[in-house]
Amino acid sequence: VLTGIYTLNYLDRGALTLIVQPIKEDLHVTDLQMSYLLGLSFVVLYSLCSIPAGHVADLVKRRLMIFWAVLFWSVMQCLCGFAGSYGQLFAARVGLGLGEAALPPAAYSLIRDGVQPKNRGRAFSIYQMGPLLGGGAGALVGGIIYGAARHGAFRAVPLLGALKPWQTVIAVPGIVGVLAALLMLSVREPPRDQPATRQDPASYGATLRLLGQHWRLYLPIFLMTVVLALATGWTAWMPAALTRLWGLSPATIGKVTGPLGLILTPIAYVTVGQLMDRFTTPRRPDGMLRVAIAGSLLNLPAAVAVLLAPSVGLMWVAYALSVLITGAGQVAVASILAEVTPGRLMGKVTSLQFLAGNILGLAMGPTLFALVAKLFTGPRAIADAMLVCYPAIIAVTVAFMALTARELRRLRRTAEGAS
Repeated sequence: VLTGIYTLNYLDRGALTLIVQPIKEDLHVTDLQMSYLLGLSFVVLYSLCSIPAGHVADLVKRRLMIFWAVLFWSVMQCLCGFAGSYGQLFAARVGLGLGEAALPPAAYSLIRDGVQPKNRGRAFSIYQMGPLLGGGAGALVGGIIYGAARHGAFRAVPLLGALKPWQTVIAVPGIVGVLAALLMLSVREPPRDQPATRQDPASYGATLRLLGQHWRLYLPIFLMTVVLALATGWTAWMPAALTRLWGLSPATIGKVTGPLGLILTPIAYVTVGQLMDRFTTPRRPDGMLRVAIAGSLLNLPAAVAVLLAPSVGLMWVAYALSVLITGAGQVAVASILAEVTPGRLMGKVTSLQFLAGNILGLAMGPTLFALVAKLFTGPRAIADAMLVCYPAIIAVTVAFMALTARELRRLRRTAEGAS
């Protein structure tokens, strides 16, 4: 259920990246303005509200917290679809971030308390399918809706009939989200592991003391989160890059990337989760990071080949390989946090991790790629920027993974020496 909700969370983002070109042409905005819409607008409240959301997640029933959050962000998604100007769309995206901020700390806390440690790699890998499944479903469904709307399929539908095709693509997921919120009511609330007490409250003061005590472990994890969030610029600009390189329409791109994401993502992430659980043992606490490093290094050539392929056919083959071969860095991050963080503080640590990733990474990811694109000219400008930024991001991510793995091994040796 959490994976379904997380998929819905990213459905609107996948749909939005698909219709970058139509929005630009209709609202007469630049690539830089679009990058603010893709990143900064959404991330502002999404990041800031993660702090109180983390506090609430450690105190209340998490399933009800997510239920109300899904209802709220679905309404804001509908408002995004009815926006008639860049300013209105930007403002509605800010509100969307407010609702979605509640999901990460509550979901991580639920998974930590509801799944045994030996199975958490698989659990978090299934949950982390959400962004790619949402992106794939957003591209597929968004492409279908966009094509249908252009041919007048929604003219007789109340409210939707008055919208432009790109507005319809955004509004429909919001309507679906209102119904999807009911799924959370089917989830059982697991008992909290290590619940807060009056002597040991679940406060942000206790959280900061924990982070300070183990800063050599948490700092590279947080920095890894930031760099991984910068990589969202790759996903955000991919449809626009393919349109400019090959003249493909949003509908065509969505009909290919959508099914590929929906079919290959579960295969990739279930495999990664199985490998992480298999190779992570008390004597090898960094097993999940070894898997993530190998996946990241294998993913890079396939991803780069997408923008260097000599034909459309080979480009789609490279794209499929890039989806199938994933580094799953976020799965490793989530698994490590669940392993080393007390249950009573899981919501707060997650909220701080997402705050760092969103403010420094997610907000700047699309803009970073757009700024680098200004160094190039012609229709390949954004593609060339992606070819510069993505390998650098992977290299830095792998470096932080290696630092985290080293610290996990050091902590294991220290624990063995003490025993």
